[in-house]
Amino acid sequence: MDPRAWLVCCCCLAAVGCASRRPCPSATLPATRAVASRPAIDPKALLKLDEIQPVPRLAVSTRPTTRAAPLEAVQLYAQARAAELAGDRVRAIALLERAITLDPESFELYYALGTIHRATGGTGSQALWALSRAAAIDPDHVEVHAQLGQIHLARGNAAKAVEHLRLALQTSDLEQQPDKAALVDLLLARSLQQQGYLRAAIERYQALLRRISSPRPWMRGSPELTFLATRPQVVLLQIAEMQERIGELEQALETYQAVAAREADSLELQDRICRLLLALGRSEEAIAVSVAAVSRFRASEDALELMRRTYRHLGREAQMLDELRRLHRQRSDDRNILFALAQALRSSGQASEALGLLARAWERSGADIQITRRLFDAYLEDRNLTAAAALLVESSAMRPDATGELASLWTALLRPSAAGRLRLPALQQLKVSPGAQAAKLFWVWRIADLQDRPTLARSSLEQAMAVEGPPYRPAWRSMLSVVLNRQEDEDAARVEAESLIARARRRGDEALAEELRGTLLLYRKQWSDAADALARAMALGNRSPDVQVAHVAALLEQGQETRAEQMLWKLVGEWPSFDQAYRTLLQLYQRNGQPRQASKVLQTWLASNPQGIEARLHQVIALIEENQFAAAEQVLLAMLADEPQDPQVLDVLEAFYTRAGRTGQYILRLEEQRRRHPDNRGVVQRLVAAYLAEDRRDDARRIVDDARKAAAADADVLYSLAHLYDLLDQRPQTEATLEEVLRLDATHAAACNDLGYLWADQGRNLDRAEEMIRIAVKAEPDNAAFLDSLGWVLYKRGRFADALPYLEASVKETRRPDPVVLDHLGDVLYRLGRAAEAAQRWKQAMDRMPDADVDDLREDLQKLRLELIQKLQSHEEGRPVRVAPVGEGVLPPAQASN
Repeated sequence: MDPRAWLVCCCCLAAVGCASRRPCPSATLPATRAVASRPAIDPKALLKLDEIQPVPRLAVSTRPTTRAAPLEAVQLYAQARAAELAGDRVRAIALLERAITLDPESFELYYALGTIHRATGGTGSQALWALSRAAAIDPDHVEVHAQLGQIHLARGNAAKAVEHLRLALQTSDLEQQPDKAALVDLLLARSLQQQGYLRAAIERYQALLRRISSPRPWMRGSPELTFLATRPQVVLLQIAEMQERIGELEQALETYQAVAAREADSLELQDRICRLLLALGRSEEAIAVSVAAVSRFRASEDALELMRRTYRHLGREAQMLDELRRLHRQRSDDRNILFALAQALRSSGQASEALGLLARAWERSGADIQITRRLFDAYLEDRNLTAAAALLVESSAMRPDATGELASLWTALLRPSAAGRLRLPALQQLKVSPGAQAAKLFWVWRIADLQDRPTLARSSLEQAMAVEGPPYRPAWRSMLSVVLNRQEDEDAARVEAESLIARARRRGDEALAEELRGTLLLYRKQWSDAADALARAMALGNRSPDVQVAHVAALLEQGQETRAEQMLWKLVGEWPSFDQAYRTLLQLYQRNGQPRQASKVLQTWLASNPQGIEARLHQVIALIEENQFAAAEQVLLAMLADEPQDPQVLDVLEAFYTRAGRTGQYILRLEEQRRRHPDNRGVVQRLVAAYLAEDRRDDARRIVDDARKAAAADADVLYSLAHLYDLLDQRPQTEATLEEVLRLDATHAAACNDLGYLWADQGRNLDRAEEMIRIAVKAEPDNAAFLDSLGWVLYKRGRFADALPYLEASVKETRRPDPVVLDHLGDVLYRLGRAAEAAQRWKQAMDRMPDADVDDLREDLQKLRLELIQKLQSHEEGRPVRVAPVGEGVLPPAQASN
């Protein structure tokens, strides 16, 4: 259901004290919930409306029938209406009050005064007094009683509201004003519900549904009635709850089923239906509903809990596994039954059987993406990172076109967690089947590229392309992207790209060659030729979603939006987990000002991948744009519960609360997550930053200390915490934490590098520092940061010539060398008597400083900036340059002449 609709629903029913929370697909079912029973019922809840005493009767009108209204009062009334139309309500009220002194028995004057008072403030005593006076003069007006009912209901006087609304039902003009009649039914139902007259409230809600059974022209003036006409389930839900409370369980069941037919995505409704079936003794039907819910809701934990509770209530919990096994044998292609059985097996302590079940299904399905995800989650739960990585590699090999859909799973493998994290060397050494070698090398490239290790990345990609057999298309696709993005010379890029296309043809993959040619033409903005080449690639059998979305891009650039739109809808049908297709389609509709179509895309996206991060982030953005901040927050918090370590979720959460000026709430949410997951590095980092932003350093220190204690035996998590002490100006704690890491893992490359560099930069413990940094370089010989550290420790030891090749290699190994590394290289060159080259490196370091005010730079970069200015100035003036000193007790060789 549209979130906006539910927001209106909440507003519509906010006055009803016993209104239930709305059903929603993501609702978490209560841990324990009693099956519906027949508690003692208040006798008044069973009364029909005409049985409620006393029955109010319309009084006789006291309106004068023979005397004409004073002319001056009529004039004042006309002036008041003109003032009201002009927006001057204060003057209108004053004129009406003067008119009433002249004609104190006029219904029209009091009614007009009451409605203007309501317009200025709603439910004040002045409006109540004026409308009550009007009703006393001439009670036979549905509108005056409807307004009085609204005022009393808003003021918490439901009994008085019921009195006036019952009088409204007796007025002679009720049926002539269907909009007012429907409003009276709605208000009276609410008032009766508040008073506990449930059967009478049900009658009025049912009368309301009959009046608004289909949209009518008279509803246009009432957004509330229009909404209820299009969403009758909102009213039906109220009816069902009240039927249940008065013991009419059969009727309540029918009503809930009617609501569920309209709200198929609500698990909570299925839970209510199941409870009623159990209370009615219809156990087999209850089981059927719970099983259907497991399948419908993708074997979610809440759906499984519903099934578990159903069997537990019947005293047959032990039979649940047998039932799921039977269903799996009958419906072996039903993935949700498979997932439910696997989860039930794990919950009952039979994890190995669950793994075997999923592994066999994965193999039979040819690496179905949904089964892959479930099996991957099971491996992670068992902390078997090697099996999880092998699964992703083998899946990529079996389904090359689905490789992009596995990227988020690799992210989960690479970040520190309770299961540890996968390191790049471990992936390089991973044993996979011969047919998966190219896929493994592709992922080595992808991760090395993310970690800014270009030499390893490029060599791995070349090796992936060179593997014998059919070309592994994702590797070739990626190599073309590397070529086009790396070469600054467009002609050189074209030549290298053409060579790559020719290689694909020589390997016998004409469809791949046409795809690469189409991509090159796209890069060169030759839209028509690109579209033709990509169409040929698809005609030759290359139906990769990447090819199709590239073809769509070419069509859109030519203005062929209708054709592109059709292709995108077909693409999301064929590849329901391919986020880029949804994103492109969503952007198309947003750009063209088609909000309803954009909403349809988003709902389809969410239905296809309800746990997808990007889809839900777009949902949050859409809700914020509609000013539905509470609903946006609810989705964000659900994402935080599902993916508490995802950096995108944490970033959006921070932006949401800080822009709303609710930093305290943001910190509270992070603290809740930290208590649940004390090893969550992302949450700890953001909490520290939030506390420092509020100058709460003691709280920030407490967070890091607590996280350090919780991760006492986890080298990776400890390493991630070490540098948080730097933010707190606690350098000794940084060093102590890094030493703890090395006590746990003496070959931890990153910790060896960082502690070695800290000591080297301070000029102390240089022997040990060099030893540790060499361990890091041996583990990752092309890591630019490690190479810089080795060069710097050699510099500090006075071995300038030995330091130079490592610092040059560090600069070469990264796309944008860090200013600090360039400064190190400059200092070494200066020590070697190559002052002009040194000045070039210092100038390059200045150019690489971030584009920010000096005060906004990191503290080390602020200091470096001043040093660089001094070095360059000394060089230009022909004075000796003051470069970094060597280490403690080191006697450097004579510096070469500059």
